Amino acid sequence: MRTMGTASLALLIACGGDAADSKASPAADTDTYADLPTADTDTDLPTADTAPTADTADASTGPSITGRCELTKDNAQRAWCTLTVTPPQPVEVVFQASDGSGPQRVHRSDDALTDHRVGMYFLRPDTAYDVEARTLDGSASIQGTLTTGRLRGDLAIDTAITGTTTASYLGIQSPCFGAAAAILNPAGEVVWGHMFAAGGIEGVSFTEDQTVLALVNAPDRVVEVDLMGNPVLTLALNSDYPHATHHDVFRRDGLTYVLYNSAFEGLQVDGFYVFDGPTLVATWWLPDHHTPEPGGRGGPFDFDYSHANAIWVDTNGEIYVSFRHLSGVLKVAGVNEPDFGQIRWAMSGDATDAPLGNDFVMSAAVAASPDFLRQHNVHLTDDRQLAMFDNRIALGDSSRLLHWDLDETAMTAELAEAWVLPRHCDFQGGAWSTEAGNPVATCALVGEAYEFTPGQADPVFTAKSTCDSAAFDNYIPRFVPLEW
Repeated sequence: MRTMGTASLALLIACGGDAADSKASPAADTDTYADLPTADTDTDLPTADTAPTADTADASTGPSITGRCELTKDNAQRAWCTLTVTPPQPVEVVFQASDGSGPQRVHRSDDALTDHRVGMYFLRPDTAYDVEARTLDGSASIQGTLTTGRLRGDLAIDTAITGTTTASYLGIQSPCFGAAAAILNPAGEVVWGHMFAAGGIEGVSFTEDQTVLALVNAPDRVVEVDLMGNPVLTLALNSDYPHATHHDVFRRDGLTYVLYNSAFEGLQVDGFYVFDGPTLVATWWLPDHHTPEPGGRGGPFDFDYSHANAIWVDTNGEIYVSFRHLSGVLKVAGVNEPDFGQIRWAMSGDATDAPLGNDFVMSAAVAASPDFLRQHNVHLTDDRQLAMFDNRIALGDSSRLLHWDLDETAMTAELAEAWVLPRHCDFQGGAWSTEAGNPVATCALVGEAYEFTPGQADPVFTAKSTCDSAAFDNYIPRFVPLEW
C-alpha cells in the first residue's frame, strides 16, 4: 500500500477464491469503463479470517479512506468493496489483472457519502487483480489484491476462438443444461455469469440498462438482475397472466416487451405483453389483426401456427415481431401511438406462401436470393437496415445473415448484403452487430458465432462454446455483442 499526496494510509483487505489452472490471458486492447452507483440494498459479505493492519496518518492533513474488497458468497467472479471516506465524497475502485493483461475498469460511487459499497464484476476466473480504492481526485488511495475463484456448474464454459472480434464482450445463454447466462471476453473466457433458477431458461436478453433478463421456465416468469446479481424485476407470468412466455424478451426506454403464445381455435398463436416495471400497460395478439389459416404450419406439433421468435422495438417505439412458421415479419404501431397494435406493414420472405401478406417488392443488390425462410432475431441496425438470421428450411441449405434496405415510402425491400454460413442452422439464431458495424451470426444448435465484415464473405472471428460439465451441449440462441 502507499499514500498519495496527503492521504492517510488505510486498510484494504483482499480475499481470494479457490485456485485452479488459469487459462491464457487476453492481450489488452482498449480500456473499458463503467459507472456503478452505490447499491441500495445490503448484501452479506463473508468474514475474513485474518486482516492485515496498517498505521494511520493524521486525518487532519487531508482525506482518508479505509475499507475492504471481498468476493461475494454466491459468485467467485463478483466482489463488493465496502469503503469509508472522510470527509464524505464520491469514490472509485480501479482494478486490472495483476499481470497487466485485459482492460482496466473503473467503477464509481458518485454520491457524496461517508460509507460506500462499490461492486466489481467482469473478473476473469482464477486470476489475481490489483485493486485501488480512491477519491476521485486521487488525494486518498488504498491498494490491495484480490484473487477470483474457479468456474463451476453451468458457468464452466469452454470457448474456442479463431481470429479477433471487434466486440468488447459477448453475452450468451449457457450451453449447459441449466438456467445461466454468461458474458465472455474477446479471448472467450467467462468474465460474468449468473444462475437464474434450478430449471431451464428459454432465452436471455442484455438490456440498455446493463442488466440481464431471462425467460425462466416452470413456472414461466421473467427475471432481471443487475451485473452484481441483485434482483431488479420479476414478472410471474403463469400466476398473474394467462399465457406462457415464448422465446424472446426486449427492453426499450424502460418498457419490457415479452412474447407469449396461447390457444386459438385449436392452434397455438402468438402475441406480446408490454410492462412498465411490474405493471402491464399493453397486450397484443395476432388473431386480432390476422385470421390464422386452419392447420399447423411446421415444427414438431401440427397446432403450432405462427411461432413468434423475436420482438424488437425501434427508437420511435414501433415494434417488430418475427414469426418463424409464417416466414414473415410485422411492424406494429407502438404503445405510445393512438393506433397501438395496428400493423404498419408485413414482409414475407416466401413468395409462394405468405399468410401475413407482403407489402414490399423484393429485390437484391448482391448475388443472393431476395427471400428468407424461418428467420430469427429481426431488428434494425444502427444505420436502419433490417437485419435477420435466415435459417432456411431444407437441411442442405446454408443459413444466412441478411441486411435489407427498406424504403417505406416506395415499399421496396432490397437485399443489401448476405453472409453465408458453412452449415444449415435449423432453429434459433442471431444477427446482432458489433459497435464497429460487423454482423455476428449465431448458429444456435452447435453454439457457434461468426463475425463478418461488410463486403467480405469469410468471417474474421469465430467462437464455439461448449459445456465442461455436461456430456453434450445445449444450444445457444444468440451471441450478443456488448460494449459494457
